[in-house]
Amino acid sequence: MVFGYVGYALCIVAYFTWGVSFNVPEVYKGTPADPHTFLSAGEWSAHVAMVRLRAVVFFLKSPLIWLALVGLIWTPAGKELQSRIKQKFPEKIHVPIFALFVLTIAQIISLPFRFAQYRLAFREVLNVQSFFEWFTDFWLGFVVNALLLVFLVTFVFILIKRFRYWWLILWTFVTPLAIAYVLIQPVWIEPLFYETTPLEGTPIAHEIRSFANRHDIGVEHLYEMNRSSTSTALNAFVYGIGDSARIVVWDNTLKALPLQAVLYITAHEFGHFQDKHFYLGLASVILFMFPVLYIVHRCIHWFAHKAGHLSLTDARTVPFLLLIVSIMMFLSSPLQQGVSRGMEYEADRFALEASSEPEAGIAAYQAIAKRNFSTAYPPPWVQFWTASHPPIVERIYRIWRYLETSRSSVP
Repeated sequence: MVFGYVGYALCIVAYFTWGVSFNVPEVYKGTPADPHTFLSAGEWSAHVAMVRLRAVVFFLKSPLIWLALVGLIWTPAGKELQSRIKQKFPEKIHVPIFALFVLTIAQIISLPFRFAQYRLAFREVLNVQSFFEWFTDFWLGFVVNALLLVFLVTFVFILIKRFRYWWLILWTFVTPLAIAYVLIQPVWIEPLFYETTPLEGTPIAHEIRSFANRHDIGVEHLYEMNRSSTSTALNAFVYGIGDSARIVVWDNTLKALPLQAVLYITAHEFGHFQDKHFYLGLASVILFMFPVLYIVHRCIHWFAHKAGHLSLTDARTVPFLLLIVSIMMFLSSPLQQGVSRGMEYEADRFALEASSEPEAGIAAYQAIAKRNFSTAYPPPWVQFWTASHPPIVERIYRIWRYLETSRSSVP
């Protein structure tokens, strides 16, 4: 299996290095969507390198983690290691220990991939963190994920131990667990990495609220996130449900873009809120988890039987459970990303129709494309599998065509 992965990795690297073009389609050439109209030749090369590396990492990292887990689960050395872990720790903490062990393996495997992305981003001044700052955040993320994973896996195994239809009962908990995460994420988790402060008493805050009032959008909370301490990228997003819903604008966005461009970006985020995309996304996750949990249930039964009639609650099933979940999330990525892209299209449409100056959207998206290194155009199948947003050049082109059509229709 190791040689198989090596062959697969060489094919992936060769494909994205020599076998594919990242040039934009001919239809965009010469329009404001053409990256060569707002990027130098050197900048374009850097964008291609960044997009290529992101694709390579996506298609290599997860399979390598699966390979390590397969070795842990089925090889004699892996089985011996599992037995030693069970011998060294009290039975009551076997499940969280195994969960932590698997997450540590995944974190160590992820490190060189993440470091390669960091080095390229640092070289191109997309990431402005020192190595120590980046490495600290890398392991801080591990601690946060470890706490969440230990809680979830322990909870799952309590249900497995007590209920025959544990997967169905767990599914009923998906909604409250997801809502709980949505509520605590901006209050407890996000501040560990970025400072977020209310965006009040400024001209831009007044303009954003005026836009919301004109379109009867009930978002009460506006926040500014300090991302300039780690990155030069531009972004804004909507998050939360009910009274906790908030529009968050990165400080880089506020500093780098003119007022109308910022308003266009926030109009896009208001489009998500207006169309209730957060609720639709949450509902899609809940529906998606039903077949996922059933398949996990069937797979665990199969594994427990094949592994020597293990008990379903034996901690040695933890690596297998996490392996199956990881594979399913990877394989379902096209579905998840397709839903996300559909929502982004709708939010773009709202911004285009609601904005008083839609031409500001071209400047906004050109700046985002340039600063976020996202102009290169991956092959359609890569976009289908990995992209949560439509290609930025398509979004710019759509605005340009809208403006051209509007001008031609004026007598």
